[in-house]
Amino acid sequence: MTAATLTDANGLTHPAAPFSLMLLQRGPVEQWPRADTDIDTTPGDPAPAVAVPGKRPVRDALAALSRLRAPSGDTVIAWAMTGSAAAVILFAAIVSYSHIHGLATTHHEDSTQSHLLPLSIDGVIAEASLVLLFAARHKLDAPWLARAMLWTGIVATLAANAVVALPQSWISPVANAVIGAVLSAWPAGAFIASVELVMLLVRDVRAVATGDTEDDNSDDADDDNGGDSGSGPKPRQKRTGNDPVTTVLRRHPDWDDDKIATKCGVSKRTVLRRRKALEEAKAAQAFAPD
Repeated sequence: MTAATLTDANGLTHPAAPFSLMLLQRGPVEQWPRADTDIDTTPGDPAPAVAVPGKRPVRDALAALSRLRAPSGDTVIAWAMTGSAAAVILFAAIVSYSHIHGLATTHHEDSTQSHLLPLSIDGVIAEASLVLLFAARHKLDAPWLARAMLWTGIVATLAANAVVALPQSWISPVANAVIGAVLSAWPAGAFIASVELVMLLVRDVRAVATGDTEDDNSDDADDDNGGDSGSGPKPRQKRTGNDPVTTVLRRHPDWDDDKIATKCGVSKRTVLRRRKALEEAKAAQAFAPD
């Protein structure tokens, strides 16, 4: 089979491909990678750009679903308990508010006082509980004022919610006068106790942040005396405060500052301060005259 001649635009003649070779042609060469893949063509690539579709949304959604894990039983119980407790707190607070509001209204409190009085009674319980939680979290002695305010608030809200349901014929005029006097004196008492409680909380927060809590040096004295005082082991004195940073430094002096700060919930600067103070105290005791 003879090849025909082809003439291009410049007038040059070229032999055409044989017919058998022309059958092997498959059309224009397709750029790699193919368009059905997820690899995009680089914008600066000299190769001609090919429209590449984005990632398949169905495949991505299935991959995201495959990474999901069912929550554990403890997690489900904790979330269910939290939701149930939040609902009970909300409903009970609304009902208690309406009861105390009605009691204040029947004892000749005006609109503002009758609306704010329930908040002052139930608010005392909330603030006292938070102070006790802070003390337990940082292993501090619970303030007696917080415990007194907590039980006073509990008794007050229970009494108010119970008295409002009693018929008026059961309550004597003297009892009504006493109830009215207690309701009138409650805001002043709650204000004074709350201010004192805030002052106690501020002192505790500063003590936890700086580590300036009172502590006995019985551990250092025992170390300096070789653990023998000559008259048998002395009973450990009751500590008026607790410095967790100093305690950890004494028990684990080889721990780094970051680990101690994370364990005690303080800053690294506090750990460095307490470590320096502890080293200075030991150096002073080492050079002290016998």
